[in-house]
Amino acid sequence: MIALFDLIRALPEKSCLPQTDADLTNYQVSEVMVMATPDVKEWLIPGELVLTSLFGLNANQQVKLITQLSQFGAAGLMIKTNSYLKEIPKRLTSLGQKLGLPIIKIQAITYRKIIDCFQHLKSEPIHLKESLFDPKAAHLLTNLLSGRGITKDQEVYLSNRHLTITTKLRLVTLLSSRQPVKKLQKLILAVQNRLPEVVMGLRGQYLYILVADRLDWRSLLNEVVAEFSHETFLISGADDLNHVRNLDKQVINMRAFVLAAGSQSRIVSFDELGINRLFIEEKTAWLAKTLTFPQLGTLQKQSPELFESLQSYFLYNQNVTQAAKALYIHPKSLRYRLRKIQTDLGINWHDADQLLWLHLSLKFLALTAKGFEID
Repeated sequence: MIALFDLIRALPEKSCLPQTDADLTNYQVSEVMVMATPDVKEWLIPGELVLTSLFGLNANQQVKLITQLSQFGAAGLMIKTNSYLKEIPKRLTSLGQKLGLPIIKIQAITYRKIIDCFQHLKSEPIHLKESLFDPKAAHLLTNLLSGRGITKDQEVYLSNRHLTITTKLRLVTLLSSRQPVKKLQKLILAVQNRLPEVVMGLRGQYLYILVADRLDWRSLLNEVVAEFSHETFLISGADDLNHVRNLDKQVINMRAFVLAAGSQSRIVSFDELGINRLFIEEKTAWLAKTLTFPQLGTLQKQSPELFESLQSYFLYNQNVTQAAKALYIHPKSLRYRLRKIQTDLGINWHDADQLLWLHLSLKFLALTAKGFEID
């Protein structure tokens, strides 16, 4: 059994938002399952956490679902918002509050990731991982991430590691949180042996490493990365201890970006993201208003072949030969499609400002199509 609170804490920040005022530490999850039919009594096992989008259920069926989930002992209901259901109806959250059934809004995350995270927690309790870290470092990290500041004792702890309040630091974490205890222990030792000026701990299930931004930190980190294949390391920009929360937000947003963009790099550094930093630094709602290229959405829906050709053209740096090869078509065919795109979108291929706007809008559409969202 896993506490509902621990499951939500282990998932990406802001992907699961409780809509009722229940103490989630008191709700134990025995299993996580996706709802197939609304006939709860036919399949629900007490303690199950149910995932649904409410698609196909009318208002009365939705009320009946929540009532029966409470009646038959569900641990909670996670409702996925999307174009069909932008917000959870107030009547449902009020009913969940009344019946004592936790209702959680889920966004920018797949059912599979929630289920996988639950299975991971079941197989390896988080307290085993927490025991690998120096309690003083873990407490310091908690204070920095919460914005509470640090104590005098913690200043001494930092001083022993040649760190001060003004030391420039980078936050390093992993794309995945699914490291077995033995692998995590090996990773911790590898970091400690090469990077003595560090503070390490867990944020949810994720390993967090605060490392001094000295000249050789990147080469030393490369040595660590070389020992751990199949792991992707995320590196924030540099800032001091007073701004660790900003670095935390950076890596959280970087994780969402990398998962949506599908990067294959072993090390993803904020400093090296170039124009893509725009998607990490700005809120999705603002980007949706700003990066709205006329007719691009229409092209995506009505002419998917042209839209794919446009994506490939920019992906291969406007190299027609390489883009055509990736599309398995002749370069002449791609040039024909580009002329058609030029007419449909009303663009000038020689206007640098227009192309930049189009390229960024195209990137943003591709990211949001895969659930990318920054609040």
